Amino acid sequence: MVIEHAFITTMDPAEAFATAGGFLSERGFRAEAQAAFTIGGGWNALEMVRGEVTAAKARGVSEYPTRVRLEWDRGRMTIAAQIYAKNDKQEAGFAPLNSATRIDLARVKTAEAMACILYTIVQTLELLLSRRDPAAAGMEWAALDQGLQRRDAGRRKPIGPIAILLIVLGIVAFLVLVIFVVTRSN
Repeated sequence: MVIEHAFITTMDPAEAFATAGGFLSERGFRAEAQAAFTIGGGWNALEMVRGEVTAAKARGVSEYPTRVRLEWDRGRMTIAAQIYAKNDKQEAGFAPLNSATRIDLARVKTAEAMACILYTIVQTLELLLSRRDPAAAGMEWAALDQGLQRRDAGRRKPIGPIAILLIVLGIVAFLVLVIFVVTRSN
């Protein structure tokens, strides 16, 4: 799933990329090595990734491989954000773009949660780079994090303690049966 968004910023490229890179790295993204074409000796693109190497290794939507590319051209910032799903069914159908503050991520389908992640990425970067409002960007991202935590917590049921209890009860029942059979045969 891919989303692309463009807006105007009054920041110079070095300031914009340093601000965006710092914001994204605080949220688990790491810079990808790249051979970007430079303008006047400076940057014109930044690419960052987060999550597992493949979606198959991810334990939740928040761990799906996510890639963000920012390009600056004379004040126009273009952001492309991409997230990789585990299978085609997760990307099938229509996924509306919603903010994490407007939907409950624990109750939506995977495609809609992935769209919300991408929408939040581009929305927070616009708040940060165009409107220069890091507080609003941070609050929007915090809402996304809380929603993803609720989603992951609801999907990861602790099966270990239940399995251990069933095994112990099975062993106790077996021992009671053996003792009953041995005492009946004597």
